[in-house]
Amino acid sequence: ETDSFNLILFANESVLLSPESLPATSQNIKAATRLIDEQKGGGGTSLLPALENAITIPKQENSARSIVIITDGYISNDSEVISCITSNMNDASFFSFGIGTSVNDCLIKQIAGCGMGESFIVTDSEDAAESASNFRAYIEAPLLTDISVTYKGFDVYDVETSTPSILYASRPIILFGKWRGAPKGTVTVTGQAGGEEYRQEITVEETASDTESEALRYLWARTRLDRVTGYGNIRNDESVKKEVVELGLKYNMVTPY
Repeated sequence: ETDSFNLILFANESVLLSPESLPATSQNIKAATRLIDEQKGGGGTSLLPALENAITIPKQENSARSIVIITDGYISNDSEVISCITSNMNDASFFSFGIGTSVNDCLIKQIAGCGMGESFIVTDSEDAAESASNFRAYIEAPLLTDISVTYKGFDVYDVETSTPSILYASRPIILFGKWRGAPKGTVTVTGQAGGEEYRQEITVEETASDTESEALRYLWARTRLDRVTGYGNIRNDESVKKEVVELGLKYNMVTPY
């Protein structure tokens, strides 16, 4: 009962349930269900205007905000959708559901990848309830919002990925990066936990260095490549071609080039 929600239906045009998010009361949930039942699916699949509309809905303070994109249609203009999400990652986590066999699977996974969320592909109606249940379990326990990770006392660079806007109980914060010099100093994680300030300081020199984890360098490189290439979108962008080629050759990866 402390949750709030909103609903946007999109085809060629968008239909908005409310100009601001509503308390998740049984009355409001029935109103949302009624809005869905009254609509007829058809026409285009214009996600971008609906997504921009969702982002501009006022955000409530001290809340963990999730934007869930559900579609059974093939969405184009991938790069504009990904750009919109990456520009707003500090405000929300983005989750995506692809339903049926006609969806743009690649974009569904890209949305979740760049939006620091999870993707769900449902090709059979029998799997729908289980996928919805898995999604609910994933987001029902947000632990931290307004997360920041800082480094002090040692030289850290090339950190990938972005710090997520929300930490959920079912997924840790994972950052890949590089460092120079002596392993000393601190890594500090701060955020808001239920309206209270959270702070954890990790002393670097007390953390054992695992020299056998050779795979980490390739995980860093793959994560960097995903970001540089727009999570699989860029194919003919000369501004990133040189960096992508260098990453591929140095870390033995197949790239778009």
